[in-house]
Amino acid sequence: GTDATVQDVHQKVDSHAAYAQANIHITDQLFATVGGRYSKDEKKGSYDQTTNPFMATVRAAESLALPDIDDSKFTYRLGLNYEPTEDHLFFATYSTGYKSAGYNSGAGAPSLTTVGGVFVPERRVFDRETTENWELGAKTSWLDRKLTVNLTLYRMDISGFQDRAFDGTSFTVRNAGNLRHQGFELDSVVKPVRNLSLFASLAYLDSEFTEYPNAANLPGLGGTQDLEGEPATFAPKWSGRVGFDWSGNLGSGGMTWDLNSNVSFVSKHFGGL
Repeated sequence: GTDATVQDVHQKVDSHAAYAQANIHITDQLFATVGGRYSKDEKKGSYDQTTNPFMATVRAAESLALPDIDDSKFTYRLGLNYEPTEDHLFFATYSTGYKSAGYNSGAGAPSLTTVGGVFVPERRVFDRETTENWELGAKTSWLDRKLTVNLTLYRMDISGFQDRAFDGTSFTVRNAGNLRHQGFELDSVVKPVRNLSLFASLAYLDSEFTEYPNAANLPGLGGTQDLEGEPATFAPKWSGRVGFDWSGNLGSGGMTWDLNSNVSFVSKHFGGL
């Protein structure tokens, strides 16, 4: 039989980067971290979609050389670390991040590059995503290193968030707008006796779009919706894990045994349209 639709997408990527990082000791217990990275991404590609007449209402024929992408960005990391003892480290960091622009392979009817009957090849390109990230935390050991407790508070602001969403006929990647993630991560390990470790972790995430004015609407509804104030997909407020690991030797022949188990939990969250 005849294939309903055939999609042929090709992409060539040349990616180059240079990175350096250094620790600067201010005192024996206080040191700063400075790092930087320059990234350059060049992309070329082509998109070809063929369809038979029976599928024309959901998949439009389309063929084009994708617009060239030449994207580059300098990102950096600044940190301050205080280590009063070998068992305690307190830190604060500020860093920036970057994901380069890319190509959208979504298909539909009309085609993604057709707007009001006008051919717009640039709609096959989504823009870069950038981040700013703040962290404040501690890595600690107690009771002669029988207890380890680590805590990190964080806030991440994402600009031009590259979101994959259903537009009514297909899944497409778009620059949603701005997204904020903030919360904390806590993990601990206790070793009450030799070869036995008990561990527990807990994470809280406050996820919210601070700007997303033209999100895809619910299936079956036309137009767009404003998702400002809503969380990102797959961003549960609470998650965690508890468990143990117990090991030992079997006689004097060098054989060992290991018994472990864990239970994880995730609170309800938005799974997407």
